[in-house]
This record gives sequence, C-alpha cells and structure tokens, in this order.
Amino acid sequence: MRRAGLALSGLGLLVGAFALLGTLGDPRAFPPALVLVVPWLGLVASCAGAILLRGDSGWAGTASGAVLFAQGVAAITILAAGVSAERQNYWDAVHFAGLFWCATASAVCAMAVLVRRARRGSSAASFLVTVDGVLVGVCVVLLAWMTLPPVQEFEGWVARTLYLLTHG
Repeated sequence: MRRAGLALSGLGLLVGAFALLGTLGDPRAFPPALVLVVPWLGLVASCAGAILLRGDSGWAGTASGAVLFAQGVAAITILAAGVSAERQNYWDAVHFAGLFWCATASAVCAMAVLVRRARRGSSAASFLVTVDGVLVGVCVVLLAWMTLPPVQEFEGWVARTLYLLTHG
C-alpha cells in the first residue's frame, strides 16, 4: 500500500507540475481543455495517494499532505497566471472556476491530511498546517471577491480612487 500511495502521490505531483509549466508560457500553447482537466487529474491522483497512506506512521503520510498542498498552490498559480496574461480571450469562465475549485479542494484535503499527521506528532505537518491555512485563506478571499457585492463595490471604489489619483 505504501508504494502505491507514494506512486499515486508522485504521479499527482508530476501531473500538477505539467499543468503549471504548460500554462506559464504562451496562452495559446496549452489547450484550454487541458487547463480544465489536468489539475483535477493531479488532485484525484494525490487524494488517492493520501487515502492509501492514511495509516502510514512514517514520513510518507506527511508527504502526501505536502503534495496536496502543492496541487493547490499550482492551481492558484495557474489561475493567477491566466489572469495576468489576460487569457480571458482563450479560456472560458468554467476554466477559471475549475481552477479555483481545484485549488480549494486541494487546500481543504491537504488541511485534513496535515492536521491528522500533526496530531500524531509530526513537526513538518504542524508547519505545513500553518502554510496551508494561508492557502485556505486565499481561497476564502477569492470566493468573497467573486461572490459578495460589498467586496466588489469596495474593489470598484479602490480602482476608481487609484485611477483618479494617477490620472487627475
């Protein structure tokens, strides 16, 4: 079970890295269909690896939580790269939403794995719980930014104020 869990976690990490490296270049080089599917495949493989390693008492269980955290970071980074490269012309809203929910699911799954490992006395897991908490916080802020009208009104006020300050 340990080898299979490590293999699935490693596969998930490789798939997530492929998605991240593939989207950081030219927006048209990486097909939009892969943007939607590849991060989720990495998440599924990583979750399967974490499930197989849940009873492991060594470092492998903590590593599976770290891989899930890396999946979330990769999905948020792909999302940020898509916005900064103005890929709205090449991707649909479903791609951005899919990346957001993939990052959120990865962060929550990583938190579940890492909290369990930290309770068993893993100092690495205790550190990663804190770092993953930041990723969960980023996901909560993004969700609020996308869905709550008061947050969007505040964002509009900031944009208008900065525009007026810089353009007189």
